[in-house]
Amino acid sequence: MDVATSNDPPGYVWLSRLLPATIIVSTFANFFTLLISIGAYGPARRFWNSFEIFISLAWLFFLIALTLSILAQMIITYQRHHVLDAFGRGRDGYRKWRDGGSGSKSFAERIAVGFVVKLPLAMVIAFIMLLGFMFCSLCVVSHSLAVGWIGFTWTIIMMVLTIVSWVLMEHF
Repeated sequence: MDVATSNDPPGYVWLSRLLPATIIVSTFANFFTLLISIGAYGPARRFWNSFEIFISLAWLFFLIALTLSILAQMIITYQRHHVLDAFGRGRDGYRKWRDGGSGSKSFAERIAVGFVVKLPLAMVIAFIMLLGFMFCSLCVVSHSLAVGWIGFTWTIIMMVLTIVSWVLMEHF
């Protein structure tokens, strides 16, 4: 269900449409990597090979992305009015809002809005998911050298583009 309307700020609309997709992808990737890391190798051994370490790291990053996505979805659902107000004001307007402008705010409201608006949460979630895919591509390297390194290079390029777009959003 889409919670955004046509007159909502673009940042809110983008985040509200991105989060369900990241929850679905993170859930699937989390299940898949957990199944491989735990199911295929049985009980843990003292020394792991690089495949087991990389697939475990991929699972960890997908889990972090999933929890951040669910937390953000809860915030934009339950603090919708405050988040919309902060997105409408922009990053500079958020500072004034946080410091008490436009009525007193509870600590929970300030934290929720700061987490979603001040911190570009969508970029953080995308970057963490890309870290998971990067470690998955390193696992593929052990089976198919060319395909794994192409996947690794592609995820690095996407990480750089994520950081560049993050910087551009901050300055423009």
